[in-house]
Amino acid sequence: MKFAICPSSLEYASINANHFGISVLMSIANMENGFKINLDDKNILVEEYGKIIKSRNSDLLKIWLESIIINRCYIKTPCQNEENLQKLIIEITRKPFNCNERNIISNNLDSFEPYRCDIETYNIRIITPDDAIKNLNKEYAEFKYSELKNDILFAIEEMMAKIKTARLEDLHNDILISKLRRNGFNSIYRIEEQVREGISKNNSVGELDAIIKDSSNSRKAIIEALRSSSCGNEDNDISYHLNKLLNNYNTIGMRTNYLIVYCEAKNFDQYWSKYKNYIDKINDKSNFSKETPLVLFEDTNSDVIDLTGIRVGRSIHTKDGREVEVYHIVCKFYYQIEQVVCNS
Repeated sequence: MKFAICPSSLEYASINANHFGISVLMSIANMENGFKINLDDKNILVEEYGKIIKSRNSDLLKIWLESIIINRCYIKTPCQNEENLQKLIIEITRKPFNCNERNIISNNLDSFEPYRCDIETYNIRIITPDDAIKNLNKEYAEFKYSELKNDILFAIEEMMAKIKTARLEDLHNDILISKLRRNGFNSIYRIEEQVREGISKNNSVGELDAIIKDSSNSRKAIIEALRSSSCGNEDNDISYHLNKLLNNYNTIGMRTNYLIVYCEAKNFDQYWSKYKNYIDKINDKSNFSKETPLVLFEDTNSDVIDLTGIRVGRSIHTKDGREVEVYHIVCKFYYQIEQVVCNS
């Protein structure tokens, strides 16, 4: 994982040596942990670090900077913005291809507010030193499926709040993944989008929406998403995606996975009733594998009791002699279809 360290974080570390300095900064400087910090090719940030170390007379920060350089725990990136420090930090942070690598640790979040547009465009995460402590300290690194499910529901709720003003193509899965990335950094999980792995329909390498990993990079869950406007007896799309989630991509048998359905049907309540009936009969579908038969499907709407536009169900299947579960999160996206018609 990569970080850009804002100089304000070093000032924070100078008065919180044990709290942030040792548990975060020294952890980043330990080459065995695999962390890197983003630096500019003109050494502007290093010079800023040096000024703080000198003014604070901090032996800890001096050792930290020396360790970063000696252990080569850094990546230097060409930059153009030499006059504005915040712009420079954003410029070197936005370069990594993987969004999980675009992180800034800052003790002055307000200083980045004028650049909110760039931050959102490039999916940059700005976290406080306290957030960094929670994520880098092994003591806090316990993965919780309940937190992941709540984060998914919260991200979908945010998306739904905008569907009357957004066009269909603007509500693609990348928005959901982007929101989960921001939430996930505080919940001890990481997201990799559209990972090439598993077995696809023609037995070649397939593509899934997202795979969830814990802080130690161990795989924990898969998120599969689809758009649907009907789920009658003749529909094979839902069974295809559910089978893909359980069998084609879940080759190591993760016990909990998530199927998200963007419902574009006009009558949402009727769709949910048909959906439950559809899943109850999933074992009869010719494109659903007998290797993971449905044991039980239950309505778990207590998870979203206050949200009328989201339904949640839980299916239990057997796989290799053990039970696995899938949370079916069905959300109302009919309004976005209306908006597309109005704008066309």
